[in-house]
Amino acid sequence: MYFYKVNFFVIVMGIIHFFYGVVAMQLVYLLFHYSFFKRTEYLFYILYTLCLTSFIYIRTPSENVILTHWLSENQTLIIGYAVLFVAMGGYLSFIRFFADAPKRHLRFNRIVKITEIILYLTALMMILCALIFGRLGPFETIAKLVYVFTFGFQLYVIYFMLRTKNIFNILIITGTIIFSFFIKLSIIPTTLLTEVTVSNQPSYELFILGSIISYLFLNFTLIFKFREIEKEKLALELNKEKSLFQQRMEISNDIHDDMGARLSSLHVYSGLAVQLMEKDPQKAKLYLGRIANAVQETMSRLNDVIWAINNTEAEQKLLSSRIKDFYTDIFEAKKIVCTYDIDQSLEAKITRIVARKNLLMITKEAINNVIKHSSANRIILRLKQENQDLMLSIEDNGLNAMEEKPNKGQGLKSMLTRALTLDGRLDVGHVAGRGTTVTCRVPVTSISG
Repeated sequence: MYFYKVNFFVIVMGIIHFFYGVVAMQLVYLLFHYSFFKRTEYLFYILYTLCLTSFIYIRTPSENVILTHWLSENQTLIIGYAVLFVAMGGYLSFIRFFADAPKRHLRFNRIVKITEIILYLTALMMILCALIFGRLGPFETIAKLVYVFTFGFQLYVIYFMLRTKNIFNILIITGTIIFSFFIKLSIIPTTLLTEVTVSNQPSYELFILGSIISYLFLNFTLIFKFREIEKEKLALELNKEKSLFQQRMEISNDIHDDMGARLSSLHVYSGLAVQLMEKDPQKAKLYLGRIANAVQETMSRLNDVIWAINNTEAEQKLLSSRIKDFYTDIFEAKKIVCTYDIDQSLEAKITRIVARKNLLMITKEAINNVIKHSSANRIILRLKQENQDLMLSIEDNGLNAMEEKPNKGQGLKSMLTRALTLDGRLDVGHVAGRGTTVTCRVPVTSISG
């Protein structure tokens, strides 16, 4: 009979040491994945694993030589159960972040968070009672009620996770159900029926078996979930690259068409200038002036395209900076005061190449009309967010620069087309004696990406 008792003890200790080995590998796995993914749930999973292992260690007197040396057996057991409460809180925190509750399920997140606090405070009170009084005393009833409450609360968590109909949440909660079954079988008799004493030992085999099965479910689900997350990130990156390529192709086609037309006009003007150089020098000089203006405008447009494309953090220049660089000398020569009312945080979000290019062209077209046709001495450039729209406005105090005339109507059509390209709209308002306001409204979703 003694032989069988010794063999049973050896088997139990073998199971416990095997469990320690599993935990060691588990912690290495979790630390590696946390360093890679930087996900909060891994930290709470580590807390849960450490506390669960500590509970087994504390509840094994032959293993636990540190606490039993300084504390009584009853104090050690109470601290063990306090650690188990912390493990429960850590597991709930893990579930909360795994399900993205702080972002997607605010009510569930709030309820679970309150329960976690109750568990942590209960564990703290248990430890203080054990260290100060050596027993739970009246607080034992509160600890039992909290334990019973968490048992019922687990049903709520299971119901909520299943209701999400998310495969990862269902897998996680399946592991929780299995582990809860084993842990209840091993601990309920020792926690609810009598005062905690050394004679009330849990069934280690059931507890450890449930823990290992729980780890398997959790690890498999974590690997599966974050592999899917990485696939989604890769797909987003590919879509972003595809979108960027399409934007560059559009701009490339625009440059091809625009430059082709401009080079053709330069070819015509230069041919006429050569023919008229001797016959009519004055007219030849007129064509040469047109060539010079066309070359200057072509260079300006190319610089605008280069600015729109260079939207990396190292090279990016904001819209207002580009306008200031281009018009500072012109404003000074024309004695125009330009005021900038810019929402810089919104301006920094204009990263989409097509948006940068079209918003710049709309702004320049409007300012050019003011300079050439309105006789204004004041311009206000505003960039604000109104509801879900970016609002760009150019206001002057001159004549109606956007009045439909042969040489100006084309500019208005160009601005309208550019606004429509960004799923926006363009409005022109004029008040006699007060000036003109050109307003472009574009969805914020159209300016980034």
